[in-house]
Amino acid sequence: MKSYALAAEPDAEIPDGDETHSMYLRIVSFIVKPGKMDELRQIYADEIIPALQSVTGCRYANLTESMEEKNEAISLTIWNSKQDSDAYEASGLFSEMTDKIKHTLSDLYQWKMALEKQSGRKIATSEDMAIGHYNIVTGKRLRGS
Repeated sequence: MKSYALAAEPDAEIPDGDETHSMYLRIVSFIVKPGKMDELRQIYADEIIPALQSVTGCRYANLTESMEEKNEAISLTIWNSKQDSDAYEASGLFSEMTDKIKHTLSDLYQWKMALEKQSGRKIATSEDMAIGHYNIVTGKRLRGS
């Protein structure tokens, strides 16, 4: 079991309410170069969260840092639907946001990205950056109002 600390908090709140409804959770995990976590945190707060706030269907975005491994982080985004998340990735904005932070990511991940550009296909060399997808069901808040 891994624990993560809140690293950048957006203005958007996690959706709540009395109605139960389904949404889509997208998790992007990555390994960060030593000494680059502060820079990653700043770029995420100043550039990535504002960009995601303008994307149709994106309800929430946050960066968390591992409490056990100081060079691991995950980006959590909550979407109205899988289709909204897929449209975001297909639009090229995900690649644009990744380009903003790629210099903070591990050397192994950067090497993998270079191989992909050369070969024109995805190269599976490591778990330095992984994307997970989950359906979530939300309802009433667990904390007091």
